[in-house]
Amino acid sequence: MSRVFQLFHILISLLLLAFVQVNAQDDLFKDEATVSDMDRTMQMIYNFEFDEANTMIVKLERRWPQHPSINLLKAFKTFWQHRPLLKNTKPFNYFVDQLNKTIEKCEYRFSHDEDEVEATFFSMAAYGYLAQLYADVDEDMKALGMAKNAYRYLIDGFELIDKYPEFYFSSGIYNYYRVKYPEENPFFKPFVWIFKSGDKQEGIIMLKKAAQMAVFTKAESLNYLSHIYLHYEGLPNSSIIYAKKLYDNYPNNIPFNILYTENLLALGSFEKAKPIIDKIKQENHVYYQFVSKVLDGIYFYQEGNYQKAVDILETALEIEEVENFDISHYSSLLHLYLGQSREALQQKDEALASYKKSAKAASYSTIRDRAQKRASALAP
Repeated sequence: MSRVFQLFHILISLLLLAFVQVNAQDDLFKDEATVSDMDRTMQMIYNFEFDEANTMIVKLERRWPQHPSINLLKAFKTFWQHRPLLKNTKPFNYFVDQLNKTIEKCEYRFSHDEDEVEATFFSMAAYGYLAQLYADVDEDMKALGMAKNAYRYLIDGFELIDKYPEFYFSSGIYNYYRVKYPEENPFFKPFVWIFKSGDKQEGIIMLKKAAQMAVFTKAESLNYLSHIYLHYEGLPNSSIIYAKKLYDNYPNNIPFNILYTENLLALGSFEKAKPIIDKIKQENHVYYQFVSKVLDGIYFYQEGNYQKAVDILETALEIEEVENFDISHYSSLLHLYLGQSREALQQKDEALASYKKSAKAASYSTIRDRAQKRASALAP
């Protein structure tokens, strides 16, 4: 999941919020056919229908070649098609290029009208996306700078909630992560004083309203509610409600498959999880291969086949040691369940070492606390 207040996903909010603006400079979003085509394109991307989405983007670009939304659509498609993006690869560079073009087009629009609503939306989206990108490649200061650029546009969204329910999403994200992210990532605590204060519970309430009332940001609202309840709040019973909706709506979306499977395993529904794990195994990308092995190891642990769990999780270790993308959450799960499996096999020294690695790798305190508790129980 994303970092730096999860600003990347504000792209969805901003890209599609602009569709309902009545004062669009180019009348692009007064064109019902364009609105429909963009919505279809987003749904195709979510469901991993990338060839079909690309055809739609080409069609839209012919119609609106100078509009910043086209470059954002290209960036959005690149993110989902090639995630995780690796630094200095062709998709990474293309992604950055499309975001920079978005900002350039917005600056041109600002030169004609400094209060232009669409340029405000798309600028914030592009800067938020860049914040996400630089955070994911551990360039934290660059990420913070991009987040600050996005912030000046983000804050305006709070004033538009009553008029545009889609803003419940971006405002909910901000409220929750403005508090939670510095709690989980102390590096950012000295910097957040410059940002407007937040409220975690209010953020969750806003996201629930977006999931109920919004049209274009519904999927991301469901995604974040599931993520927050599972990873930050440790409440899989609440999380799975939203994960199941995403799984049903976008069956080809592998990250949504993974989120739903992780929820099932957290609730002990390992038999329901197994067919989805086997489906994820069919993906060629090494990242999904790694995650599928971690989930499979958890499945066999829950089934009581501890040696099988160890064998599978150790094959995941081989991937972990050579890949350079961010796998911290699944790495922490890998070592947690490797530790639990080894402990069940009476391999206490090895289990203790695994728990320590899990705590060190953990992105979320819910996993870190579990690993540290088990490590303390085994420590001599």
